[in-house]
Amino acid sequence: MNQILQHDIFPLLEVSDNSLLVFISLIIVSTVLIALSMSWLFKKYSFNRDKTVKKYLNILKRCDFSQARASAFCISYYGRFLAQNTQEKALVEELIKELEIYKYKKNVPEISLELKERVLTFIDIIESKHV
Repeated sequence: MNQILQHDIFPLLEVSDNSLLVFISLIIVSTVLIALSMSWLFKKYSFNRDKTVKKYLNILKRCDFSQARASAFCISYYGRFLAQNTQEKALVEELIKELEIYKYKKNVPEISLELKERVLTFIDIIESKHV
């Protein structure tokens, strides 16, 4: 066959390829955005944690020991939330065991002075740690 000259087909041109550069810059930008959003979320929720700890601590401070049943439930609920390390958790579990007699009866006696002092000591330990 004879070679036919085709004048409408042009030779291949060199096309600059920036796809690798665009891909790497997208990875860098997305990594920076993810890091910034994670740090923002961490700051947001850590401050909220501090606010809730202070709020629960104030609830425990205002706990009325003349109402034995309500204060027993209050100390049990908020004490478990506030206890962080093993010493605090052990102290809260002891307090909860001693408060069991005040929770589930219709007529309950007043909370003893010794137990009140232990609760106040627990509150002081938590307060010294968080405030």
